Amino acid sequence: MVKLSAHLRIDPIQTTTIADLAYLLLLMDDYNRTISFCQTLLKEVSDDYKLTIRCYNIMGQAYINEPELALQSYENALTLQLQYDTTDFDSLATIYNNIGRVHRLLASPTHVIVDYYEKALEMCRTVPDDKQINWLLMATIINNLVTAQPYADSDLNLEREQFVLGIRLKYLPLSHPLIAATYQVLAEIHSDRHDFEEAVLHSNEVLCITRKYLPNGHSSIAAAYYSAASLYLRKGDYEATQDQKEMSKKSYLKSLELNHQAFDIISSGELSSSINYSLMSVLYNDCGAIYIRLARFDEALDCFNTATNTTLRYVPANDDLHGASLNNKGKIFTLTNNMSQGMEYYKLAIDFYKRTNAINSIRVPSIYFNIGQWYEISRKNDLAIAYYKRAIDVGSNYHKSSNVSLLQYTKALNKLQSTMFIGSATEEASWL
Repeated sequence: MVKLSAHLRIDPIQTTTIADLAYLLLLMDDYNRTISFCQTLLKEVSDDYKLTIRCYNIMGQAYINEPELALQSYENALTLQLQYDTTDFDSLATIYNNIGRVHRLLASPTHVIVDYYEKALEMCRTVPDDKQINWLLMATIINNLVTAQPYADSDLNLEREQFVLGIRLKYLPLSHPLIAATYQVLAEIHSDRHDFEEAVLHSNEVLCITRKYLPNGHSSIAAAYYSAASLYLRKGDYEATQDQKEMSKKSYLKSLELNHQAFDIISSGELSSSINYSLMSVLYNDCGAIYIRLARFDEALDCFNTATNTTLRYVPANDDLHGASLNNKGKIFTLTNNMSQGMEYYKLAIDFYKRTNAINSIRVPSIYFNIGQWYEISRKNDLAIAYYKRAIDVGSNYHKSSNVSLLQYTKALNKLQSTMFIGSATEEASWL
């Protein structure tokens, strides 16, 4: 057991305990037995605070699908740590970080999540000797701070994530998944800054690492291709807002190519149980969205129909993908002059988000924008303007004004307003 612990980099101890077995089961994804072993140990070692804290931390990780119970476990660990030893900064940093992560799973307010990450970072920095600082833990916390507030100060996020990359390149092998994950975050930061040249460079690093170190057909390679495809889709959308039509078309075609490569990898799975159907549904939706931008409407509708069938069959009923599929089908029917069907699907999309208590989803502004387009095509310009403004107002809750989607919404609004007569009769919108 000692040799196995060393190989797995489990904290070295002198004797084998049930906690070691519990942690081994955790690494094997056997969460039920992990929790059972920890609960048994907690009944026997109530006087050993270090072992008790360790059990609560392991249980927090094992409650991977029950964030409320995970939060309770981590809070128990924190209470004991603060009661018995406030100088174990690594332990405190780890617990604060884990509590922040669980609050993120619970969709707690951003300031609550960030507060815990900031406390974790403070604990790391409190270590008096730089040589004793757990740099990899610090990198994890800083990365979490960046990804928890992607629309915060872009310069600060970029500086922080570059610091994270420097630490991870120093202490981890290039094959480690955290290296690829860091490059992916950097790609997204540069994309949000409209620095697509840098974003593409980092995205290519992700593809190179995953293809080099993972076996052919691995789902992470498909995810890397999808991320690269999404980047080119955003690039094309930004170029479209700048009236760079030829450049945007090239970006859309590149996105389509990368999505198809992701399809090939997903479809190569020998067993249907190994196929990531959620990712497959996303790919079909994105390909359909690209075909719309390329005015290839029949191909777009085929993609959306397949996405809908895949989502209904394999994806949980409250997943965002159902709303996205409804919204996309509404758009394709609208653009092919099937106006009544288009509006029907938009209403279904809004109803879905209301029914699943997700009306504040980041996807909802695009539905308002599409409804605005529907009214503009129907020559009801006042209602179109109202919905464009609604899309901008709601979208501003999630994005900076420089976000590609908000630029699209604003461009459509300004273009329509410039064509309208001042003083014309207005019609008030009643929100769906």
